[in-house]
Amino acid sequence: MDYHVKSSLYLVEIIMRLLFVIGSLNRGGAENQLILLGGGLIDLGYEVHVVALTGKGSLDGKAIEKGITVHYLDSKVLPKILRVTKLVGLIRNLRPSVVHSYMPGANAIVSLLRVFFRDVPVVWGIRASTYGQFKINKKEKFFWWLQEKLFSKVDLIICNSNAGKDYIISKGCRHDLIRVVANGVDSSKFFPEEKLGLRFRDENLEGFQGKVVGMLSRFDLLKGHEDFLHLAALLSEIFPSARYVIVGSHSNKNKEMLINLSNKLGIAKSVVILDDIENPVAVLNGVDVLVSTSRSEGFPNVILEAMACGTPVVATDVGDTKDITGDLCPVFQVGNLQGMSNSIVEILNSNFPSELELSSYAINRFPAKKLVADTDILLRKL
Repeated sequence: MDYHVKSSLYLVEIIMRLLFVIGSLNRGGAENQLILLGGGLIDLGYEVHVVALTGKGSLDGKAIEKGITVHYLDSKVLPKILRVTKLVGLIRNLRPSVVHSYMPGANAIVSLLRVFFRDVPVVWGIRASTYGQFKINKKEKFFWWLQEKLFSKVDLIICNSNAGKDYIISKGCRHDLIRVVANGVDSSKFFPEEKLGLRFRDENLEGFQGKVVGMLSRFDLLKGHEDFLHLAALLSEIFPSARYVIVGSHSNKNKEMLINLSNKLGIAKSVVILDDIENPVAVLNGVDVLVSTSRSEGFPNVILEAMACGTPVVATDVGDTKDITGDLCPVFQVGNLQGMSNSIVEILNSNFPSELELSSYAINRFPAKKLVADTDILLRKL
């Protein structure tokens, strides 16, 4: 296929016109990685478009700033379930060189509609591992099931983790369809910055100067928020004046549940629950330890980003976490809260690992430019 086409938007010769398909560009790890990748590919000479299936999201502006064109499937006439048919018209009008979907819902929809654009290569993005086994939401469980029935309808599957690769192979996907491209960290954004951390504490913790243990994650049963609070209860016996901070999007019902558990554990005065914060770099620079109690992951971005900010991490051994942390940060089996507590105590009582060591490792091990270069190579081969 000839990838040198004329862009109707920019009137310049481009390497490839790439269309990403995703549910929305609301704040999340996969969404941020898509924007990071899209911006990098634009720098290489790509024309990059994103279609958001469910409408506008909080990261749309960030994507546009990177030079990405964002499309929506809005319709005042068609019901939501039929709006995806507009995707066919968009693909026919744009004539992309490749359609690259992200996550189960978009992957399944693109493959089901592929009969209308057979000559366009389709690439899936798998961003999680074993997720479908645990997810309670019926719609998401359905899309995981449907995705597994459509492996034969795709030209290439890019997993962001070896754990994700192993999972879809266990579900019957052919080995030769899969390539692993690890996530990257934006070193121009995620780096040690004491002033940002102090500002986060001033704005959200009333200038608190003591020990802060944090969790940065949207509310999801798989993320282990309850385990984090039980861990905080263990730590509060040693650090009763510390703060245990949860940052991430959640409903009022979710927040009430976490508050009730905090009261039950007797740590309510030490727990701070915050809504999503626009600048996660401030959070990661503002906590002394970042904790991940997740029960399932593919490539947990927050761990890499925390390390890039020079913040030590204590995490559960899920997905590719151990590959990300290397020998610098401890990982534990899910549920080993005592082991996690012991490691956090050691970190809070010492200055090891050093901020510089953590940041240098993360940035050099998982640079954004490698994410872009590896993806570029795979797309050009289609």
